[in-house]
Amino acid sequence: MGPQPAVGQPRTTWAKYLVYPGAVWLLSRAFLLFNIYGLSVFAPLLKGRVESFWGGALNFWDAGLYASIAVHGYNQIGSAPNSVAFFPAYPALLRYTSVITGLAPIDLAAPVTMICSLVAVLLLWVLVYQLVDDRKLADRACLIFSFFPGTFVLSSGYSEGLMLALAVGCLLALLKERWLIAGLLAALATATRPNAIALVAACTWAAVVAIKTKRQWWALLAPALAPLGFIGYMIWLRVLTGSWTAWSDAQRKGWQEYIDFGWNLLKQFWAWITNPFGLGVTGAAGLNSYALWVVGLSVIFLVISAIFMFKWKPPGFVFAYTYGIIGLSIISHTLGPRPRFIMTAFPLIVAVAIALKERWVGPVVAVSAGLLSLLTTISLLSLLITP
Repeated sequence: MGPQPAVGQPRTTWAKYLVYPGAVWLLSRAFLLFNIYGLSVFAPLLKGRVESFWGGALNFWDAGLYASIAVHGYNQIGSAPNSVAFFPAYPALLRYTSVITGLAPIDLAAPVTMICSLVAVLLLWVLVYQLVDDRKLADRACLIFSFFPGTFVLSSGYSEGLMLALAVGCLLALLKERWLIAGLLAALATATRPNAIALVAACTWAAVVAIKTKRQWWALLAPALAPLGFIGYMIWLRVLTGSWTAWSDAQRKGWQEYIDFGWNLLKQFWAWITNPFGLGVTGAAGLNSYALWVVGLSVIFLVISAIFMFKWKPPGFVFAYTYGIIGLSIISHTLGPRPRFIMTAFPLIVAVAIALKERWVGPVVAVSAGLLSLLTTISLLSLLITP
């Protein structure tokens, strides 16, 4: 149900309540853009990139590869890094938006991501409100999410913005038992990012509960449709390359990415614990001290937010999605629970928002905004921390 009017009062539309999360999100993006502009004053390296803002400073790291796929397709097969490691939905969106607007995909990457992210935040407000029936808590969740450190990629040409909009929409559809919509959104999400496969677990959980409690056999539509984006891309790569392992090969050869069941993460966390202020490469973990701090703080956040989430006790499908995302990041050799992957497990951030006392909201947002600024600065000016 949406917000209900008082007796005798006209019905209130959702728009009134979405002003706050929308404004907070835009404020967080203005803060980030101001931070990037400020960097150009102190960093000559960024000056030229900031002068060409949309196609320069905002499109760091993987953004150029997504834009290249949008223009040329997957024609870099065999090169390193291998473009087939990147799922097709986001570059397809850039390509079609480019056709409609006449603008280059590289110039559209950041605006498209920001629009998708705005949609995600608005849907997040609705989802949280539906779950907790408290507008203030929904406002707080969107505030903390908007300034979470990992959201710096939501101002660049990264696919997380699109994936988040689809994932939040899918969970909202599952909550409302809109099985076809949930399945279609999940299918699009699994064609956007590989970790969106966690939505399959969420859809399956919700369907099992619906069948067990209400005999809603139509609920099976959601888990049946959910993995089709991932499966479809794997089939397309098989046709294109002749190999069923084209994607995993690209991950390993181009990005040194494979499943090690958390062994590398354990080494990195231990290296941070034993030598947090070490310089340069730290032991077998192969990371500098800056990157190890990201790992260490991320693990601590995961533990704390997991405790808060168990106290919150959202529906089981929310747990399934959240820990599916986190589990995939933990067993990854190179990715790990970085801030941008924790961000996609957004119910953890919601759990923190719900658990916080009112007096701690301001300090937490301030610290988070500082870390957002610091992470953006180091990622733009150096190779010390990768997004």
